[in-house]
Amino acid sequence: DWSSDVCSSDLPAVIAAQHSAPTIVNNTYNTAPATDNSALEQSIARLNDKLDEPLGAIVTVAGDYGIERAKGEYEQLMRNKSPKSKR
Repeated sequence: DWSSDVCSSDLPAVIAAQHSAPTIVNNTYNTAPATDNSALEQSIARLNDKLDEPLGAIVTVAGDYGIERAKGEYEQLMRNKSPKSKR
């Protein structure tokens, strides 16, 4: 036990001796290594060009793929989801 070997007047000196100086690390790297991003830049440029193109859509009111038929099918599904009478 170290407390029996040290008198109370020496205690601050012992505590001070136990603390070490802070460690300083010098980073010698000023910049990150240069990387070739040309392929990435080309890909982003192509994606930006695609985003600038207009979006085409064909909308029909009547017919097999028309809004009226889709609306009718939706209304029928909503009517059939909960039957009014149980047999």
